Amino acid sequence: MAPVAARRACNPIEQTASKSAMQRQKKIKMDKKIKKTMKRLKVDMAKISKDQRGIREEQRKIREKLEEIGSQCAQLREETELIFKQKAGNQVLLILVFQIIKARQDRDFGKAASLACTLRFVLSNHFHFLFYLFIFYFNTPSFFVFEIAIFFSVWIELLFYLCIYE
Repeated sequence: MAPVAARRACNPIEQTASKSAMQRQKKIKMDKKIKKTMKRLKVDMAKISKDQRGIREEQRKIREKLEEIGSQCAQLREETELIFKQKAGNQVLLILVFQIIKARQDRDFGKAASLACTLRFVLSNHFHFLFYLFIFYFNTPSFFVFEIAIFFSVWIELLFYLCIYE
């Protein structure tokens, strides 16, 4: 008679039972592997989600900084434009003053009076512009307000001088 182990191997029912037991064990191993992999993936996904939240927060901060920089850039552009307008106005005033001085040196008092009248008109418009500029910069450091005050006083003295000696 054959040994018991050999008989079992030959028995097709036992072979099927042992195959299904092996398959169950393989399935259990696979399930454990899958569960382990799923657990690892969940941890990884949680970490990625946390990182993405951090990235979104940083992007929001950067966006806010860029908006702030953009508004500062627009303000600087407006300030620069106002300064250029002021500079152009100052140049016109200086040109008129020098033309008045030259006309008086040449003893052309009619031309000097006409230029003085033009200067008064330009100064009145220029003072309106400077007043707007003063209001625009009222919330800025006092040194700029001080410069505007000096500028006003110089032009007022000049206007007074022109009125007296005309």
